[in-house]
Amino acid sequence: MLDLDEAINLAFTIPASDPLGRESVVGKLRFLPKTCELHWRLGDNVFRGGKGEHQVIEISYNEIDDVVLVKKWLRPTKISFHVSNPELVKEVPSVVMGNLTFEIDKKSTKDLERLKSYIDFKRSLFLFEKNDAYLKELKG
Repeated sequence: MLDLDEAINLAFTIPASDPLGRESVVGKLRFLPKTCELHWRLGDNVFRGGKGEHQVIEISYNEIDDVVLVKKWLRPTKISFHVSNPELVKEVPSVVMGNLTFEIDKKSTKDLERLKSYIDFKRSLFLFEKNDAYLKELKG
């Protein structure tokens, strides 16, 4: 059964794209009843002298284009997360045109199982509301 009041929290890492590992990202992706929040910071780094500053990006469900779960044998589970407006996530390192690839921590596997149906439901609500507004506009 899908519980819509309980948030889905996925702890993740985004490995650094540079050879020295200066831009690794750690954080949490939170799917809340009204919106999705991306909590992130740069990982520990000798070159910067410690952890990066914590940042939060709020993403509405209508901005989420695609969420793809990638599971490979003996490898970390990944999520490919694409937003329609790349400006929302432009500050996050290793993001290409609004596409983020997260390596999900093992402690988040229970929440990961609920994610697909949760996103599908939220997207369908958005599409229903959009369609309903369009029909009201045609009538009135």
